[in-house]
Amino acid sequence: MITILIQIEDKIKEVLKNSGISNFRSIQEKSLKYIFSSENRENLLVVAPSASGKTLIGELGIIQATRRGQKGFYLVPLKAIANEKFSEFFKRYRTLDLRISVSTGDFDISLDEIEKSDICITTYERFDSIIRRKPEWIKQIGVVVIDEIHNVGNKSRGIRLESLITRLKTYRNLQLIGLSATIKNPQELSEWLNAKLIKDEKRPIELRYKVVVSDNKFETIKKLMKDLVNNNAQTLIFVRTRREAENLARKLSKNVKDLLKIEEIEELEGNTKSIIDSMLDFKIIGGGIGYHHAGLDSNSRVLVENLFRKKLLKAICCTTTLASGINTPAKVVIIKDLNVYQDSSGLVERIDRNRLHQIAGRAGRHLKDIGFAILMVSNSEEAREIKKHYFKTGKQDLKTRYDNIESLLPENQQPLIDETLVFIHHHQNGIERKNLISFFKKTFYFHQYSKIENNQYLIERFALDSEDIERLLKGHLVESDEIKDAKVKITTMMVNKIEGIVNILEEGVDFICNFSKNSKFCTCKRFKETNFCSHLYHLGKKVLDTNSMVAKDIIRNSFNKTFILDYLLKQDFIYLEDNKFKCSELGNLIVELFLDTRMFLFIKNRLKYIRGTFDFLDLIKTLTEMKLNKTLSYHFFAILNEVLNTKNISDVPNTLKKMVTNEIGLGDIENFFDLSRWITNAIIRVAENTIEGNNHIVGIGKRIFNKINLSLNKMGPQNDFIQEAYAPNMTSKTFDVDEIKKKFVSNLKYLLIIHKISGISLYSYNFSANELDSALISGYLSALSSFGIELSGGENVDVRKMEYESFKILIKGGEKINAGIIVNEMPDDWVSEKLEAFVGVIEKKYKKIFHNWDGELNVFNGIGSIFNEIFGVDLINR
Repeated sequence: MITILIQIEDKIKEVLKNSGISNFRSIQEKSLKYIFSSENRENLLVVAPSASGKTLIGELGIIQATRRGQKGFYLVPLKAIANEKFSEFFKRYRTLDLRISVSTGDFDISLDEIEKSDICITTYERFDSIIRRKPEWIKQIGVVVIDEIHNVGNKSRGIRLESLITRLKTYRNLQLIGLSATIKNPQELSEWLNAKLIKDEKRPIELRYKVVVSDNKFETIKKLMKDLVNNNAQTLIFVRTRREAENLARKLSKNVKDLLKIEEIEELEGNTKSIIDSMLDFKIIGGGIGYHHAGLDSNSRVLVENLFRKKLLKAICCTTTLASGINTPAKVVIIKDLNVYQDSSGLVERIDRNRLHQIAGRAGRHLKDIGFAILMVSNSEEAREIKKHYFKTGKQDLKTRYDNIESLLPENQQPLIDETLVFIHHHQNGIERKNLISFFKKTFYFHQYSKIENNQYLIERFALDSEDIERLLKGHLVESDEIKDAKVKITTMMVNKIEGIVNILEEGVDFICNFSKNSKFCTCKRFKETNFCSHLYHLGKKVLDTNSMVAKDIIRNSFNKTFILDYLLKQDFIYLEDNKFKCSELGNLIVELFLDTRMFLFIKNRLKYIRGTFDFLDLIKTLTEMKLNKTLSYHFFAILNEVLNTKNISDVPNTLKKMVTNEIGLGDIENFFDLSRWITNAIIRVAENTIEGNNHIVGIGKRIFNKINLSLNKMGPQNDFIQEAYAPNMTSKTFDVDEIKKKFVSNLKYLLIIHKISGISLYSYNFSANELDSALISGYLSALSSFGIELSGGENVDVRKMEYESFKILIKGGEKINAGIIVNEMPDDWVSEKLEAFVGVIEKKYKKIFHNWDGELNVFNGIGSIFNEIFGVDLINR
């Protein structure tokens, strides 16, 4: 500890002291010497159980990078974790004069803001998107912390995370710090990362497991809860479905409420407004029990988390939304169901070992405490099976058993195509084939399987191109398939099939093999096990010696693979110049939009069918289904359409609440809108950059995008209680509303309201100390007048941004008026939202006057007061 402290500067020591950190734990001491050393700064993989202090290692790695004048990025798997980490970072390190930002779908900021930041907390995917658009930024980054790096084996996002890390590994001056829960193969993961492995299997807080047999799980939980509440022990109860979480919470609250202290009941009642304003059931929450699942909106989830941290909720009944990252420390974790529903397969499957122990690790996170994890089963036979599967058998104390983290890269070829395109994009000056092969050899997949199979042609399984069919054949051999002398007789050579008899001389047995259009076959046992064998290799090699192009095509097609470079060249996503592959404009567009090639082509081909808003919305729904790999109810289509037809943006939250059903919660709607925003922007950009698009489609898209964007801004934390949880966000330089307002006021130049039909100026105000140039005002009036013609027909169009000479103009068209503001710099979305509200209030207040307006202008003098009120300023005194 003393040695490490000598290397830490005084300001950081003071920060740690103020956070109550006077000593480092063993795993922290071992790690920090590789962070604070000026000569020995290696990549790190820190593998340890929950509550072992991994997060502080990552934080200090980033802080040290900023002291060297570099940026630091902290990557997490979920938006909710990013927001929470941002609050923790800001609270702890704000005295170090660092600009700290968070970039997620909930609190999104521009790339300019991120560039100004010293530290950015974001998700894996958002960071990938950032460096795709700004690859040159990597040179400014000193440290990237990848929290929960074991997600490289996650079915839904592991491939993309593996590709991201593989790209980051190519930068020598970039330090990677991976933080992982306990896994079975940490050494293998650290070797791939070229990282120093720091591991500790012992939890600083003891966790005891118990398998409980019960034929009535609710009654068992009810009895447990009585004892736990009386002993002031909070509990997380994990169940399989959302409905079960709410039903169990409802039942338990009736029993737990009688066990609450009077002051606890009073404090819960003191939060009545917050609870009622949310989508939560007050009767359940008022009984001291919470519930938490993805169907709840972010307000409700944060509220439940905060009430639990305040110890007002004695238990939370939840799905796996609380399984990782979110700070909800409990004494006891009860896992009621060990089988979970898998969206991707539609099947109920057992929770994998690593995931189960991660869930259990939520217990006992307070120092000097013991945690308990209770696994519930229905009978003794299931109990024996569960103990054998999740634990090392033989002892009374249950010792955890973990799974290996495995690369998922070869499971699906579409990601291989997309990641190849990303890597070519990453090399703006072009990349040769040998360097592409080198990239794939740096993947976790190659690192794992090259050791298992020892095949120098393993990389050819990726089907990079159809250049060398023999290499493709060799790539599919496994280690035991030695290439021995063989006798081969070709019996059939047709346009769609090749068949022959192969006899490997040492074996002395004839085997019948064939290659056909989409498959291959051999009568040997080896083929049944691996779908390939040395007999097929010999038949293929013999056929290739004939130099028949038809034969090559048959063999190539028998593997049923898309050859990556062939495909990308054919679609014009890349081109070959001076023996180097380079991204075309379309290829760059795909990468920067974070699309995959399949979605891009689908959008491009569907553009010609878009005639109006209905067609555009239907495309959004279809693309969302492609992204989520599941069918969505048309109720989502109806929700989007309802919001688009909501004139006042402030009515959106109530509109959405009315659209909630038993199957579709507000959280589902939030997630759908977040995804729809990205998809809508992608459609707009594809329409702008391909011959299939046109201005009509772009116009529809921009209207939808603006409405979705403003709606999402309305879906964030709204009430005071939740604002408290996000207090650091609101005081941050990035999200300080007062600072936004101050910046807006300093940039204000001119306000103008014109009558939409006549083009007459109804009201104007010059905020500048100097008179504005008459030519400027004329140009401004011209812009507004043109805008009035564009909006004729009374359609309510959202705020648009224009540029005129050195000034920026925000324009909002209403039914009767057009309102515009001239500013020096384009302001934040907050200003757009206020401008929209400003127009809405004017039209409502002067509705009768507009109906019979005779040209009198004095009747509109009150517009200045409305501006002051809406924007929360005191600028207009007439």
